[in-house]
Amino acid sequence: MAAVAATTIGLGMAAPAATAADLGNIDTTKTGTLTIEKHKQNSTNGTTRGDGTQQTVDGDKLPGVTFNLYKTDVDMTK
Repeated sequence: MAAVAATTIGLGMAAPAATAADLGNIDTTKTGTLTIEKHKQNSTNGTTRGDGTQQTVDGDKLPGVTFNLYKTDVDMTK
């Protein structure tokens, strides 16, 4: 098994964790990037369910892993 870590970066700075009031409050004037890495599971990662906040995951990165991203027509600003 492997754990997946996702980090959202906005304008070159790490984005702070969103609070419940911030969810769905998307600033469409800003851009950012999404970095997705797959890590080899060990005894401390991949053991708890994610909650959508930024995380730092330990463990060795798995080389050569690919991901498919698909654009959707979902409007997340509403």
